[in-house]
Amino acid sequence: MHPGEPTTDATTLLSRALARAARLDHEVTATDHLLFVMLNAEASTARALTPGARDAGSLMGVIASLDPPHWVSADDETEPPEQEADALVTAALREAHYTTRKRGRIVGQPPPPTPALRACLRRAFVHAGTDPVLPSHLLLGLLDLRGSRAVEALRLRRIDADAVAAAVDPALDDPSEPLSVAVLRKSGAFGGKPGLVMRWLSSGVGSPVLTAVIAEASRQAVRRGGAEVEPVDLLLGLLSLDRLVEWSGHRLPDRAALEVLHAHGVDLPGLLPLVRVAPAPLGESVALGAEARRSVNAARLRVADRGASAVGTEDLVAVLLDGPVGPLLADAGHDVTALRTALGS
Repeated sequence: MHPGEPTTDATTLLSRALARAARLDHEVTATDHLLFVMLNAEASTARALTPGARDAGSLMGVIASLDPPHWVSADDETEPPEQEADALVTAALREAHYTTRKRGRIVGQPPPPTPALRACLRRAFVHAGTDPVLPSHLLLGLLDLRGSRAVEALRLRRIDADAVAAAVDPALDDPSEPLSVAVLRKSGAFGGKPGLVMRWLSSGVGSPVLTAVIAEASRQAVRRGGAEVEPVDLLLGLLSLDRLVEWSGHRLPDRAALEVLHAHGVDLPGLLPLVRVAPAPLGESVALGAEARRSVNAARLRVADRGASAVGTEDLVAVLLDGPVGPLLADAGHDVTALRTALGS
């Protein structure tokens, strides 16, 4: 997971904010919607915002009573967006929308985010630094926007935003395990014996790592706006999986190709603005497209031809470089010939 990628818990908060705005038939999704869902007793942010359930209920009441058009703030606080950061904001919101759709909370498109909500996400990236965005980082991002609806609600309840910010400690967050890391753990990649289901799944695609890459590629396809997993999503999935595993306290068992990619400056934040597409309508799942499926099968053939036992990261990246991903990286300024040479392909 790279900077600018929210954790599962942060994405859940964003999805609930989108769902609340849609359920109330509001024209926009604003910072007050995000603040409201942060007050849920299950959210780590609730502890920093209010000391008890009664206090949380009172603040929720203030927010509900100010539903449009009663807010003083237009929630238009913003800052000039930098291209890469703005691409990550769009990706995070699209992933949150997809999560909401999967859980049946929104049928159509959610109300668009206000400039302040997008600014909140950009500020959250800054607070997270090189780590993934946690719920606490989202809260800190909200508190940075002193002219927002969220801070307006705090002021009405006489809640000191500076005191809340001082009470926020991202180290106290207990993030849920990402799906792709769970796939690797259950497959025995970090030690232990894999279950029967995971052994069957891994044998079907070629290796536990490839199974996890495909799971992560589906998420990356959603984030960039795709309707299905394309070859570039497999590359994005591999890059994201490596960081995600590291952040979770493990190490990917097969990093050979990743070392090459990193040495040549290929990373997810740099690629995301280049591979975004006009967002496709979201369904409840994002499957492997024909080209991505061919790439996976080509990697399996490569393994069979050299007599190896499992598809490795080198096999997958070599196949992707020979396909449509090669020209994409070349257009981004990367030396594809040097990459192939370093991979020994």
